[in-house]
Amino acid sequence: MIRPRKLLFVITDGGRAHFVEYHGATSSFARLAEMDQMHHIASARVKQRGKESGRTHESSGPGKHLVGASDEVRTVKKAFMAEVARETAKVANQGGFTAVVAAAPARLVGELKRQLTGKIEIASTLGKDLTKVPEHELGHWFQSALFETHEA
Repeated sequence: MIRPRKLLFVITDGGRAHFVEYHGATSSFARLAEMDQMHHIASARVKQRGKESGRTHESSGPGKHLVGASDEVRTVKKAFMAEVARETAKVANQGGFTAVVAAAPARLVGELKRQLTGKIEIASTLGKDLTKVPEHELGHWFQSALFETHEA
C-alpha cells in the first residue's frame, strides 16, 4: 500500500529555526514552533572582531584569505545545528511525524543532516536559507518532497 509520509519541514540558518507542517487539505504550511538564538551569533561576532586572524595570499590572484581554526561564528552555528536536531526530534515525536525535510544554508545543511541521523528519517535536504520565505511560498521550494510517496 502506498501512503504519503507525514513530513516535518525544518527551515534553519545559523541562528533561527522554523518547524513547519504541511496541511494537504488546504495546501498550506503552518509553523509549529521556532527557535531564535541570533544573539549568540551577534556576541560571537563581537568577540571575533577583536582578534587578528592570520592571512594568506591567493595563488591565482591578489586576494587574501583568513586562516586559523578559531572561527567563533562557525562554532556557534555548528552548536546551534545540534540544538535544532534535538528540537526536531522532540517536535517530530510529539506530532507523529515520520520523516523530516531540512532546509539550511549549504555550509550548514551537512552538519544538520549529520546531527539528525539516527534521530529521525531524513526525507530530503535543501541547501538553501529559507528562513525569511513566508509560509505561503514554501510550496515552490518543497514541491518534490510534498508529492513523493513511499511503500508502507
